[in-house]
Amino acid sequence: MQTQLEESAKDEGRKEETRVPSAQAPLAVADRAGEAGPVEARSPTPLEILARSGAAVAAAEATRSSSRELPRISVATEILDSEDKEDESISEGELEEKNNVLHEHLTLSPKLQKAVLQLRDDAATKAKSEFEK
Repeated sequence: MQTQLEESAKDEGRKEETRVPSAQAPLAVADRAGEAGPVEARSPTPLEILARSGAAVAAAEATRSSSRELPRISVATEILDSEDKEDESISEGELEEKNNVLHEHLTLSPKLQKAVLQLRDDAATKAKSEFEK
């Protein structure tokens, strides 16, 4: 009987040994989740470190221009600069002259159209009178 008691005591000791680590598991989970103690008191988890480094990389990528965009941006800048220089080189007198030429063209167009229509009507009347003879 003595041996049975000793064995049962040994078995209970084993059970307690197996219970002790499982009793500590919620504390370990709480530590990992950040629920146990202030943030300053614990060290960051690998996931937090990865998240911070990922955010830093994303911020750096957002501020850096890609190698494909740089040539397009420089070409666009050159075009805009050349347009600015062209605009500066055209004087007010040249702009007024161009405006006057366009205005005369628009004024002449209806006059020319009226003259062409009159010539057509005259030619049609003349052809009709010659045909009747």
